[in-house]
Amino acid sequence: PAPGRSAGRAPRRVPLLGWSAIGAAAALAAVLIVLRGLPGTPSVGVEQVAAQVDAGVLGPNSADPSDALTLRFSRPLDRTTVNSALRLSPAAAYTPSWNGDTLTITPAHGFAPNAAYVLTIDHHVARTASGEGLASDVRVVFGTAPAIQAGPARQAPQNLGRTVLAPAEDGSEAVVTRNGSVLLTAAQAGHGGTDVSGLVRMSGDTATRLSAATPAICVSRSGRSVAFLSRSSAGSQIVLADATGALQSQISVDADPAGPIGWIDDDAVTFVAGGRLRAVDRSGHVTTLSDQPVDPRHDTVVVAPGGRYVYLAHGTDPGVVLDLHTQQTHPLTQTAGPPSFSPDGSTVAWAERHGNTLHLDTAPAGGGPTLSVPLDLKAGDTVSDLSLSPDASMLTYSVTHADRSGVLRLAALPSAVTIAESSAGTGESPNWAPTGRMFTVLAHGSSGPQIQAVEVPSMLQTPSSATQAITQAFANAQISGDAGAQQALAAPGVSLPAIARISRATVLWVDQREPGTATAQVRLGMDPTTADPVSHQAEETLTLRTTDGGIPRITAVDLRPFAPAAPGPELTRVDTTTVVGAVLLAFDSDLDPRTIPAGLALFAHGGSQIPATVAYDAGTRTVTLQPVMPGGAGTGPVDVVITTALRDVSHTPAAGARTVTVQPGPVGP
Repeated sequence: PAPGRSAGRAPRRVPLLGWSAIGAAAALAAVLIVLRGLPGTPSVGVEQVAAQVDAGVLGPNSADPSDALTLRFSRPLDRTTVNSALRLSPAAAYTPSWNGDTLTITPAHGFAPNAAYVLTIDHHVARTASGEGLASDVRVVFGTAPAIQAGPARQAPQNLGRTVLAPAEDGSEAVVTRNGSVLLTAAQAGHGGTDVSGLVRMSGDTATRLSAATPAICVSRSGRSVAFLSRSSAGSQIVLADATGALQSQISVDADPAGPIGWIDDDAVTFVAGGRLRAVDRSGHVTTLSDQPVDPRHDTVVVAPGGRYVYLAHGTDPGVVLDLHTQQTHPLTQTAGPPSFSPDGSTVAWAERHGNTLHLDTAPAGGGPTLSVPLDLKAGDTVSDLSLSPDASMLTYSVTHADRSGVLRLAALPSAVTIAESSAGTGESPNWAPTGRMFTVLAHGSSGPQIQAVEVPSMLQTPSSATQAITQAFANAQISGDAGAQQALAAPGVSLPAIARISRATVLWVDQREPGTATAQVRLGMDPTTADPVSHQAEETLTLRTTDGGIPRITAVDLRPFAPAAPGPELTRVDTTTVVGAVLLAFDSDLDPRTIPAGLALFAHGGSQIPATVAYDAGTRTVTLQPVMPGGAGTGPVDVVITTALRDVSHTPAAGARTVTVQPGPVGP
């Protein structure tokens, strides 16, 4: 999108891609139609058609799958031959319609989510209205946004228990260290009979004053380091501490008022000085990170864990994420308040305005396909204080109603379904414990501001959701090309592959066969371009392990070579939890239903075929294999066999036979 234009998704009435020969303040891509004169007709020269990406699209890689595709040509074309010349990959049933020289492609079931598309007009078939042939194919490339797949029925939200830790000054917050201690930035004396105020460390029932109150504090991505800002008549200092908050050293800096701080790994601390974002290392050496002007008193500044990304919004202008490694920026669309980065730095989440409604958007921190889902809100509600859990499987945020009452919510990701809430008011500045079992907030009780600890109900902390979320976070880090975030998600010493910058990633399945261990299959993709209209893909297998009830970590990565994507229906998801005992298979293409019974089969792992009913949901391109035997497929793993007998609606077969081994599981939360 051009400066000043939003790239946010608009209501459904806005076409997915508007193609126009008229210039506009939006991204333009040139498509050449080269015309070849037929025998006995004058030659026609090369013409350029401007391709406009509609402002209602979240960039060319995140178009709304439910929208239509609109093309406008620079000269009249023969409708019948163009309709016959259309080729869409992945294949989909669609209806072409014309309005003058404008062609609209409306898929019968929408476009597949999180897919890279190529629309081709075959020059051997298409003709102009006067009968000339096209000397080369016309191609349009675009990608769609991810979408939420249907899952188990919603459960009633659990109650969030909240415990008062200490009275505090307005605007204070509390962070939780690796050993479980809580550091309160501006506690007030009087809690539990202790006369302690300022920056206070609470370990169990013991409160220890560390220093005077601090306006800013941060914990490093690894959790090994703490830093806070100290101000006095002598100036400002950044104080460095260990994982428990024990003071180590302090460095004098000329920090601007109201500015945040953040760690760059465990090596340096970012801060704002002289209207610029800077960093100071442990030896006191200061460097300038960006020349972009920053005024913390009026601008919004959010530093991502790890220190590679920073969100900047000047006043009421649209905000951008700045990559401090490349100095490139990308916008966050229609933000309704500051975003939140995941604790590993791989993912960014923000509330997006959709007319009179709000959606939760999540995307790779470095930019990429954006998932947008509606939040459960009422008219007049506003949202604030977003914070992603350590494994990025949950999000806490506050809702303020039109009558000024408020609730604190916990939502499951990526669906944003509310799984727990507290009606005892909102919670500001949420900070998660490294375990993900609790978080702290600043609340306003009858006696004034106070720091509270909020317990996450244990039934909501499931290994399957954590493993799925860590897998997606690792894929987001790969899309961003963020080696630091990948390493933060992996166990120490794990060798990570170096890959070229990819466009999107699809988590095909996560298989958890024994407690604490799982494997995940991920497809990485490089989207096609008009110059190279073929997707390139590679699959990787991730091994994940969880120890001591902590966060899952990547322990091995097996990446196969990238290769051009083969035509034909391609598997995009294997689901073994939504329907008890069944296996659900989603594809990127509309399938020919007649080929499904011969193209798919279910077997006991390494054994005989399991009789199963086969049902196809064309709206979601999903096949359900439901064993007919009592108890479903049993308790052991099963093999799903996909053969070349499976074809899409364009009659293209699956690229090759494939066997997928998964463990059917119970219905998830």
